[in-house]
Amino acid sequence: MSTLMPVWPAGFLPAPKRDGWEGVPFDSRAAFDPEVGPPQFRARVTAEAWQFSGVFPTVDLTERDAFFAFWGEIKAGSLPFLWRDSAYGGAIRKWLFAKDNAYRIAQVAHGFWDIRVAMIRLASTPWWASLIPADRLVAPVAAYDMVRGLYHDGTAQIGASAAISGAPGIIRAHGTRDVRLLTGAGVATVLLSQNMTAGWWPGSPPVGLASITVFEAGALA
Repeated sequence: MSTLMPVWPAGFLPAPKRDGWEGVPFDSRAAFDPEVGPPQFRARVTAEAWQFSGVFPTVDLTERDAFFAFWGEIKAGSLPFLWRDSAYGGAIRKWLFAKDNAYRIAQVAHGFWDIRVAMIRLASTPWWASLIPADRLVAPVAAYDMVRGLYHDGTAQIGASAAISGAPGIIRAHGTRDVRLLTGAGVATVLLSQNMTAGWWPGSPPVGLASITVFEAGALA
């Protein structure tokens, strides 16, 4: 079972050069021309996608190879991924490489390169992204949000009756995983290397348990 979405590679630079990291929104307006006066506009959407471009400077060989491996993981830029853009608040958002000039690489010294990218910050982000710990960027393999009534068992978005039994217990087996429990008050508990057989449930769940997020073993260590 793979994670729900690729994430920005840990072995690459976490952020671009701040000077020159620029974004522009896609024009999502509907326009019409009245008989007199300037054009009139109205919004087509409530959230905008933005395209950003900039440089990840002085990348060494190991970092360059990590970027190339990531490019392969996202099928030559065709798959979306999660990334924290530290220049704009650091929130986890869903991104996609731009169609044109997705990246360019130039050697700047022996064993060092600049990598210029063009990426699209998409308007929507998966609901389970809010369950990722604030101190790392790791996508879950499954997520169960009992308060919002949202469930993804790693294969599909499902309903409550297919996600959690009345015992209670998580219906789908996940193997050995790290688990993050979150209460409605925002208190997190991490359980490492849990053997998540079918029907697994935390032995001593915290009061007010709101969500259970399942990660690859070692992701939360």
